[in-house]
Amino acid sequence: MPSVKYLATFITPAQEDNTCAEIYDRFMAEPDLIAVPVVASDKPIGLLKRTEFLVKLADRFGRPLYEKRPVTVLMDAAPLLVDLTADVQDLYRQLATSNQAAVHEGFIIVDKEKYFGVGTAVTLLQANIRSTEERMKELQKAKLVAEAAARTKSQFLATMSHELRTPLNSIIGFSDLIIGDKLQVFQSNQVLNYVEDIRNSGQHLLQVINGILDMSKIESGNFELREDYEDPCVLAEQVVRMMSSVAAKKSIAVTIECTVKGMDVYADLQVLRQILLNLLSNAVKFSPHHSQVVLKIEETATGQLVFTVSDKGCGIPEESLQEVLKPFTQVDGVFARQHEGTGLGLSLVVAFVEAHSGMFELISKQGQGTDAIVTLPSERTISAAAPTLHSCGGMI
Repeated sequence: MPSVKYLATFITPAQEDNTCAEIYDRFMAEPDLIAVPVVASDKPIGLLKRTEFLVKLADRFGRPLYEKRPVTVLMDAAPLLVDLTADVQDLYRQLATSNQAAVHEGFIIVDKEKYFGVGTAVTLLQANIRSTEERMKELQKAKLVAEAAARTKSQFLATMSHELRTPLNSIIGFSDLIIGDKLQVFQSNQVLNYVEDIRNSGQHLLQVINGILDMSKIESGNFELREDYEDPCVLAEQVVRMMSSVAAKKSIAVTIECTVKGMDVYADLQVLRQILLNLLSNAVKFSPHHSQVVLKIEETATGQLVFTVSDKGCGIPEESLQEVLKPFTQVDGVFARQHEGTGLGLSLVVAFVEAHSGMFELISKQGQGTDAIVTLPSERTISAAAPTLHSCGGMI
């Protein structure tokens, strides 16, 4: 709702010694002038109402009687005064009940008892129009938010339907083959292949569910860090070993460039591994066969620890760099939906990095590859020779 000040139109006030003839001439020269306030030392003492004033002077003896007299003889000495800080809704109720005449005759708006302006039916209408426009803008924003939420929900359901059904169908299908009547015609190596497919499908399903649960914890504020110390180069080697089989299927070389020496990282190590796994998984997923993915670990001059995952894959359009950080979002393009994924990977990375008081940045050019950069603050690095207990994170 607009402020009372938006109801005010500043009308040059009359002084108590102005004559009625002067105000008459002013009313005649300004046909849209509804009322003229009368002030003394900047404080309103009355209101000259157009219709009432002109009727008095239009009388046969009115002009000779009043034209040379001060305006105070014809003013309303008790007009409606409205303070600038008044509640607009209360004012509207007052105008609709006990002061209906003030709507068309005018009322005076004051600021700490000093004249500020005059309110009229026109200014009330303008204020209502302004209020309606502002309300419409708010409703439009709310509509856009609701539509975005609905799209996110639909996108989530569509993505989850695909991501959950695919591994479940594999698990059920291969299990049926193993326990079915046709088991005797299979060689043992075929059975092992089916069991391996079941295991891989189960692991994929578990990753999907874990991602959803992690995002749920983060959004509910129940995600808590469990911090410990580790050599970042050792941690990187662990993560690369975990990715080796996936990368080998596409003949992608995943290499480590670690220049950090004699320093440990203080973090939730499981979460930090998940951050690097998510970034390496994305890099491998969107990289062409027989290419290279590099995990670089380095320390800045100010003691920050920087992890950079670089690939030469399809890249991300500049206009989509922020969009891909949102939950359940994948880049539209030649690679979209040709690869498995919930679209939670990067959004989880952002949340995990922020939980460590760090920063995450994507640098990418379409067709030239992507650099995913995680920067942890200097408070999360410590000499490996003598680690001390301290706390840098918490719950988000």
